[in-house]
Amino acid sequence: MDTYIDQAYELYENKQWELAQQTITKEQCYNTNPIALNLIGSIHWKLGDFKEAKKYYLLAAKCQSDFWPAYLNLGNLFYENNEFNKAIKYYVGALSHKGEHFMIYYNLGTCYLKMKKTAKAIHYLIKALELKPTHLQSNINLAKAYYNSKNYKKSFIYFNTALALDVDNNTATIGYQNCWEKLIS
Repeated sequence: MDTYIDQAYELYENKQWELAQQTITKEQCYNTNPIALNLIGSIHWKLGDFKEAKKYYLLAAKCQSDFWPAYLNLGNLFYENNEFNKAIKYYVGALSHKGEHFMIYYNLGTCYLKMKKTAKAIHYLIKALELKPTHLQSNINLAKAYYNSKNYKKSFIYFNTALALDVDNNTATIGYQNCWEKLIS
C-alpha cells in the first residue's frame, strides 16, 4: 500500500502542489521524516515561497544530517536566486554526504562559471563530464569556461561535442563559430 508520502509525490509530479501538501501532512510523523520535509520544501518552492522552502529543506537536513537531497535542493534554491556562494556551500554539503554525483559537480561548475571563477568551473564541469560525458549543458558550460579563459582550442572541442549531441543547439552553434573565428585569426 502506498504511503501518504508516495501519494503526495505523485500529486507533486502531476503539478497538484496544494493537494500534495495536504496529503503529505497526513503521514504519521511527517515532521520528523527528512523525505517528507524535503518534499514539503519542494512544494513550497513550486508555490513560489522561497522562505518556507528553505525552512523545510533545512529541517530535512537537521532531521538527518547526511540527507544529501536537502542540501542539493538548498543549493538549487540559492542558485535560482543568484546567491551563488550560498548555493556552493550547500552543493559542497551534498557532495560530502553523497560522494561523487554528476548533478552536484555540474551545479558547482555552473555556479563558479556564473561567478567568473573559471578554473574552479572547469574543474567541476570536467568532473561532471567524467560521470556523464553526453550531458549537453555540461559540454556547453565547459566550452564557455574555456572560452572565458581564452583557451579557444579546448572551447572549440567542447562546443563541437555539444553540436554532436544536438546539431540544432543555437548556443553551441554560436560558440563553435566564435571559437573558429578566434582560432583562424
